[in-house]
Amino acid sequence: MIKVLHTSDWHLARRFKGYSLLEYQKKALDWLVRYVENERIDVVLVSGDVFDSPMPPNEAFTLLSDTLNRLTAIRRDGKPAVDVVLTPGNHDAAEKLGFTSRNLIPQIHIRHRIEDISEPVVIRRGDEELLVYAWPYMSPDIARPILEERMRREDIPTAERAGDGTGDNAWQSDIRQGHGQNDGGRNDDGQDADDQNDGGRNSNGRNNDGRTDDGPGDGAHTAGHLIARSHEGVIRQALRFAVRDLERRRAANPHAAAVLMAHAFIASAVAAQPDPVESSGHAVTEGEQHDNVPGKPSQTDAPRSTADVTSGAEDGETVRSDSENSISIGGVDSVPAGVFANSGFDYLALGHLHRCQRVRVVGEGQLPIAQYSGSLLAYSFSEAPKQPVAGNGKAVCVVEFRGRNVTGPTCTAVQSGQPALVSLRGSLSDILSDRYARFRDAAWVSVHATYDPQTVRNPYGKVKEKFQHVLETTLIPTQTAVSADEHTVEERKRRSELQVLEDFVHEVSGALPTDAEREVLRDALESVREDARRGKSEESVAILPQTQSTMRDASVRTAAHRPNTEHEGEES
Repeated sequence: MIKVLHTSDWHLARRFKGYSLLEYQKKALDWLVRYVENERIDVVLVSGDVFDSPMPPNEAFTLLSDTLNRLTAIRRDGKPAVDVVLTPGNHDAAEKLGFTSRNLIPQIHIRHRIEDISEPVVIRRGDEELLVYAWPYMSPDIARPILEERMRREDIPTAERAGDGTGDNAWQSDIRQGHGQNDGGRNDDGQDADDQNDGGRNSNGRNNDGRTDDGPGDGAHTAGHLIARSHEGVIRQALRFAVRDLERRRAANPHAAAVLMAHAFIASAVAAQPDPVESSGHAVTEGEQHDNVPGKPSQTDAPRSTADVTSGAEDGETVRSDSENSISIGGVDSVPAGVFANSGFDYLALGHLHRCQRVRVVGEGQLPIAQYSGSLLAYSFSEAPKQPVAGNGKAVCVVEFRGRNVTGPTCTAVQSGQPALVSLRGSLSDILSDRYARFRDAAWVSVHATYDPQTVRNPYGKVKEKFQHVLETTLIPTQTAVSADEHTVEERKRRSELQVLEDFVHEVSGALPTDAEREVLRDALESVREDARRGKSEESVAILPQTQSTMRDASVRTAAHRPNTEHEGEES
């Protein structure tokens, strides 16, 4: 048996609403190392976004190095016991992440080159063999020319060159028909797949080399290109190369298990439960709709069993989170899960989406298990469990391979100590009541509330007084349930210019201005008023609309000169 732990999206050195998360990432990885040792894990897969940026700080490199060293130092029967396979995601700089790969110890495998997508990491334990095809994140504009050059070099048949996404498994018959040798077969559209391009066209109106007569055509292809400019296009062609190699290796060892690591948005036809360890969602105030409806089981009960965790839901689609960067090309960022049907892979270890969830692969033939492990920590309030809990229900997934028999994945909560994320929505009076007193000290809180401006002064200050860690605050006057323009006009009628400026400073800095800062704002406001008096009569001057830019600059300067607070804006 080979026991594999699947994790991804560590985002080392990420900040959340101004808070450094490095302390919690250290705790999470310390727990992970102990878990790997205690559970006798053989292989750790990290499916991309190891760092949060292409230029991570030194402490992020130190944390990664320490974690890898500790994992590979684990020994059993006097021998190294753990292999680590790591790939870059869309947040990482692939070359920087992989620049030391040749100098690493044999148990650390950093796969950062697109050229190596069909060369697996081969892991053996006793008589068992595991083939790990580890793909870096493949941006279409970067991956396409590399893959196309390989297609030309290896003289890939024209039927395989189209890469046009016709049918979920359009590539499969090409691979089964001789692995690159033209045998006069036909592609899945019923067209001849001759080695020489004879100007024939497939049923989609494309030439057999993937080009249209008039250039870009539907926008997916451009003249001279063999692969569609899309994530689906490059994934399909990369899969062709990997499956060729897999079938060759399976001819020698039919029982070899195969895992594909990919950092991409794989869209499920039917989605999984978004939170496999704890139920999902956020705290709600009265009047907000709950997910519990007649005829459906409660989503707020105790944590589900392992079987329920890994089974997947029967409605909905793959679940995204606010913290994931868009990777769309031409407005499309997803790859249909059916692309992987009958590919020969046993498990897809996916990264990029931050929720731990099963992806259902639809299609004919052998269907791999496809799973997102989710991120190491919660990086947005959209990832918070419905029942607040420290660690926010983040998980790692464990899969066991006995030959090609797969058990799992079983998902276990990461012990990071990250404070529970709680979103409170409703009236301000309700949120400030004792009903939510349990969240005032330990939890990280997002507040979205309505209030009566006639009876409540300094609403932002009241929220800050009640909750120690308020990371987001949105307060809406009850009399302004109108358009944004109407809201602005009513605000100006009802409130002084100084109050508007004070609220702007609060929005920028996360705290209300001090007395000294108010004096700066007053001086700036008086200066603008004096300038207006010199130019024309007071009655004809609409001070705030005409001086909005000047006042904004003064407010920004005020906020910029204050010391850093714990409520800085979230870094992207």
